[in-house]
Amino acid sequence: MTTSGAAAPVATQEGIACAFCRRRKRSCDKRLPKCSACASRNLECEYSRIFAPNDDGPQQARTLRAWPSTQPLLTASDSNQSFPAVYFLDNRVFQQSRMQLPKPNWTVPPIIADYVGDPVSLALQYWEKVHWWMPIISKKRLYEHSLNPLISRGVDVFLLLSAMRLLLWHPAQEPRPVIEYMAIRNAIFEAENVGVLTLQLLQAKILLTIYELGHAIYPAAYLSVGSCARFGIAIGINQCLQTTDLSISLEAALETEEKKRAWWALLMLDRTMQLGNPTQMLSTEEPASSSYLPADDEAFESGNIIREPFRASSPASIEMGMLARMSQATFILGRVLRFQARSSESEDQAFRESERLQLDRTLRALLNLVYIEGSVKRTAVCAQSSICYSALIALHDPEAKRTDLEQFDMKMAFLGPVVNEMTWASGVWFGDRLVNISDASPFLLFWAYQAITIYRRLEERYGNETQQHMLLMKEKLRLMSLRWKAGEAYMQILNARDITMM
Repeated sequence: MTTSGAAAPVATQEGIACAFCRRRKRSCDKRLPKCSACASRNLECEYSRIFAPNDDGPQQARTLRAWPSTQPLLTASDSNQSFPAVYFLDNRVFQQSRMQLPKPNWTVPPIIADYVGDPVSLALQYWEKVHWWMPIISKKRLYEHSLNPLISRGVDVFLLLSAMRLLLWHPAQEPRPVIEYMAIRNAIFEAENVGVLTLQLLQAKILLTIYELGHAIYPAAYLSVGSCARFGIAIGINQCLQTTDLSISLEAALETEEKKRAWWALLMLDRTMQLGNPTQMLSTEEPASSSYLPADDEAFESGNIIREPFRASSPASIEMGMLARMSQATFILGRVLRFQARSSESEDQAFRESERLQLDRTLRALLNLVYIEGSVKRTAVCAQSSICYSALIALHDPEAKRTDLEQFDMKMAFLGPVVNEMTWASGVWFGDRLVNISDASPFLLFWAYQAITIYRRLEERYGNETQQHMLLMKEKLRLMSLRWKAGEAYMQILNARDITMM
């Protein structure tokens, strides 16, 4: 016999499994407001929100879980700890008092924890797809500390892992992680505001900036570089370029090397991003000629750094690691940008031309080093080549436009061989497929775009040969756009230049 009374609420179903069941890869009955699994455990039950292709949801999103954006993403178990203002007001007092920055137990939201997934599997993908062209994270330190199941992961580690996942995103994968990107960006902002000043958080910010650069997310990418610079200075990693001490423990030496690599990566982002608009001010100071470059990559991978690294002004050497050569190219690019920013009217023209030729020789020597190593290595198409080529173009053709015929002929005399070498490097890339398109660095995009613009200017003079080279570079840019959305943006700009004859 049934009892009379108010009718029980009718349970309806959501379209997909809840977050709890998806994390544990278990069946979900999808009941509302809570599925049976969450109800039995008294847990909050969270379902994903579905957006149709033409819905009012985030652009290109299909299955994304939103969060209440008016609420903070991070929560702390001890909200009474506050950041000591003396750290910035008078850092000498902070140091002499042997004060320590507070380390409250911050908790990341489910949207970020879910996005990270399995950290070990994520790390393996990251080493294969990204780490080889931007080796700024120590495998040894990440596995021993951040991925160690016996050690509780801090919010900075979760944010670093989520940025690693974000950088792995491929345009062929749907949906585009719009909500996750915004959640990570907001969580990083919250973390730095509450005083999480760690190397891991800076690395997360750098990877996020590379993601923004590679997918043409502006002005976020430009502003992120400045934010990274201030953050890096706040934790003092910019000072790592001037010191090296191999007598300290291997762990301490490896941490110092990791900091140094983060700062060089930031210098690289700052200078390459200025190429599109040379009138912008850099966010970082020029490193000194005596600044240390990153150590050999093999030593960094093994965690056994026992040899003093090269300096920025050292002659190009085959013994340098890949990141060291990229950093040296970045150093020379900075000198080129500074050279062009100076007023030429107040300088002795003979001295200025001598400096120009010296910069040209230095850049070509660095490029030749790549070719000596042979086309069997990935270095033939790494960002070092891109940075060197871009620096040569910035050196000889900063305004990228015709002036009088004599000056144009002089510039093309320098730039013709440069773009031909760029095409040769692209031919190696096409012929041997040394690098899978999904593994390619976004730093390769700009020099392909630059080469195409120069070939367009040479087309009238050299005809069919130039057209063939230009088609090759356009195909490279098209293929790169399959991995990085910024490639599509460059192709749209080229189309606009063709229509407007710019």
